[in-house]
Amino acid sequence: MQDAPRDNIFDPESGLYDRSGAIQGVITGKYPPYEPLEAVLVTVTLTELQLFTTTNGAGKFAFSQVKPGSGLITCTAGDYVTKDDTVQIPEGQAVNLSIRLNGKPRIATVNLITKHISHWQPVEDEYVLEVEAEVSDPDGAPDVDSVRFQIPAWEFDTLLTTGADQGVYQGVYFDDDFGAAFPELEGESIRLRCGDQSGDWGEWYTTQISRLIVSVPQILSPAGLATVDSLPVFRWSHFDAGFQVQYQVDIFRLNELAIPQFVQSSPALADTTLQWQTQASLAPARYYWTISVMDRYGNISVSKEAAFRVD
Repeated sequence: MQDAPRDNIFDPESGLYDRSGAIQGVITGKYPPYEPLEAVLVTVTLTELQLFTTTNGAGKFAFSQVKPGSGLITCTAGDYVTKDDTVQIPEGQAVNLSIRLNGKPRIATVNLITKHISHWQPVEDEYVLEVEAEVSDPDGAPDVDSVRFQIPAWEFDTLLTTGADQGVYQGVYFDDDFGAAFPELEGESIRLRCGDQSGDWGEWYTTQISRLIVSVPQILSPAGLATVDSLPVFRWSHFDAGFQVQYQVDIFRLNELAIPQFVQSSPALADTTLQWQTQASLAPARYYWTISVMDRYGNISVSKEAAFRVD
């Protein structure tokens, strides 16, 4: 009996039967509304070769004439976490995939400000480091879960806290928080990175403190609980910083318990200005004032307090 002809392309016994498979699919963001992701690099690694393509504007990709069997599909996009999955390519069929990529959280900007505050009591000067980091995430700022802040050389590692504005994280650290002398912090490498709700971490953002103002400005008058009129003139010595600074006068009133209450501040004053007169009359009371110098980065050094009286 003669065998039936094997010229049907759908007959698995035919030499014309196409045994290759196909892979097709769509890649979107991880969360609703699942926006399609364009230009994602899609790599399929098989036993003997690799196949490459990129997604189109609708987030779609396709491979044809793929050898049946097991392979590894890898999806890579700059702002997203790389994802690997095993894919089974069936003989003579297409496999359809729906892949969701997690956005990679990142540090957008970092602002570091140092404050050097001098006191009569306690005698030791106080140093403060204020950190503010603005973060972003392709899945939205609420997907950011935490921001890690490190000074590797000092083995300092902590998490910033959320700020008042969404996407902003902050931290305030004092000299007692560190295991080294605070003035030595200038020039040390500082790094930050953020993690998201899925547990993925972004790249490290590396920076350093621009400046720490070690010297302290000096007050001339009024001082020593001197009695002045209600519109006093405040005078101070020239601060030789070696870089451009601005001055600011801050005035505090002392109540019956000697607890200071902020009264007013001067506007920012040019570094050629060595005196300033308050424009608002001060009520009879005991006061103290300080003079601050601030550089263009916002770093500050504050003088010791000088007391005076208005009768």
